[in-house]
Amino acid sequence: KLEERIESVKNLIPPKTKITIEMQRELVNPLLKALTAFKGNEAIAFIHNGKFTYIFDVRYDKEAMGYYIDNNIVDKDILRKISAKTTAEFRK
Repeated sequence: KLEERIESVKNLIPPKTKITIEMQRELVNPLLKALTAFKGNEAIAFIHNGKFTYIFDVRYDKEAMGYYIDNNIVDKDILRKISAKTTAEFRK
């Protein structure tokens, strides 16, 4: 029985993965728009408790994004939506 459990653990597939993307500033807003649409259409379908935390989480350089918002490179509303932790925050 122990050997069966060991074998099953060896075949586990990680439930999440991390993707890192680095790009030119002019491409950031179009990517965030696409990710926001993906979050609202695809990721939202996997939510059961109203939270994106375990389904879809985006992290970014807050200092750079502040600069991009101040210089109209990134739309503040899109950044707010992509950063939303709950469906209620996302839909505001």
